[in-house]
Amino acid sequence: MHDAALRISAIIKQVKQLTEQGPSVDKLKKVQLKMILGDLFTIYGQMVAVEGIEMSVSEYEKELMVLCLPQQILQILMNLVGNSLHALKNECQDSSEKKWIKFVIESSESKVVIKVVDSGKGIKGDCKKLMDPFYTTKEVGQGTGLGLAISKRIAEVHGGELCYLKEEKNTTFALTLLRAP
Repeated sequence: MHDAALRISAIIKQVKQLTEQGPSVDKLKKVQLKMILGDLFTIYGQMVAVEGIEMSVSEYEKELMVLCLPQQILQILMNLVGNSLHALKNECQDSSEKKWIKFVIESSESKVVIKVVDSGKGIKGDCKKLMDPFYTTKEVGQGTGLGLAISKRIAEVHGGELCYLKEEKNTTFALTLLRAP
């Protein structure tokens, strides 16, 4: 009962986060993207290595700055990596195929796109509902269906977007943020 109460409390907290207004664009800070990615690799680097998954970042402008609240963008990226890790651990792949997660960074004068791509072959299920609250493709008890919905909301209040690119060969999510002037 105690564990169930803690889980319900966590779900309520996540729903509250989803419905909150969030920061206004004028409250966002100029942050080097490499700092956020560095924190992400510190948190997940060892975990993915233990699972035999290679995690890498494409070449990009190292001084690239984005407008954001870094902890919230880190939360989005952690959710995406966590989802990739879960999917890759449970996916039946030929043992000769290497499992990997790549970050592909693209930028323009006003936007930065962070693509999180993994060696999976895409998401099964209704992709139209993928970012709806409480929709999950995971097994019962493995997720609340709130991670992507909250991540999408965080991206939107940052003036960006989060989307699943179903036409890609491998599982790919694209997070678009405002580039700092």
